[in-house]
Amino acid sequence: VLLSGGLDSLATLILAQGECTEVGAIHFTYGQTSYKEEKKYAEEICEKLKVPLKVIPLEFLNGVVNTKYTSGEEIEFGEPDIFVPNRNLMFITIAHAYCQTNGYDALYVGLYGDAEFSDLDKPVLKEDRIDAEIIKRRFKEELDVKTFPDSSDYFIRMVDPFIQSQSGTDVAVKFPLFKKTKSYAFEVLDNAGLLEEAKYKSISCYNGSL
Repeated sequence: VLLSGGLDSLATLILAQGECTEVGAIHFTYGQTSYKEEKKYAEEICEKLKVPLKVIPLEFLNGVVNTKYTSGEEIEFGEPDIFVPNRNLMFITIAHAYCQTNGYDALYVGLYGDAEFSDLDKPVLKEDRIDAEIIKRRFKEELDVKTFPDSSDYFIRMVDPFIQSQSGTDVAVKFPLFKKTKSYAFEVLDNAGLLEEAKYKSISCYNGSL
């Protein structure tokens, strides 16, 4: 399970525990604004749930991308320059490689997707290749994008077959929150007896608080 220390990834961890006989968590540090708080809560919740945690440092990313999100400054959601290009795909690729070599059958990721697009159901595969024009149109500003590109419906639907094709394995990438709501994540945590704790301890990657 990709575990950031936030509410969504914690709900994903709980869901994975309900479906799998053995669960582990992976946490990335990459110079994000609240990396210390995120790591602390990820370690705390994994100890409480008796889940092994693998912390993977990716601080080099701060020297690759130039965004406010990785600058160490406090930011608020909605500010410009907070999108970290290719972040989720990189996380999933690395975590999937870890799963392949450590005996895990699936990687769980806590993304919701976004259905606010008129061409959502159009195929993205054309003549056995990805139709790049559909993908480009998918993220044009006039379509009123409600989420980051690497949290979108198209990304979620494409990433599992893409990752499996490049790895040659059947280790699946699962998104148990896909098409769900934040209320559903709250319900999952409430049923697990973790809602009140999560409300006060889980970390937003934007400013170090829920």
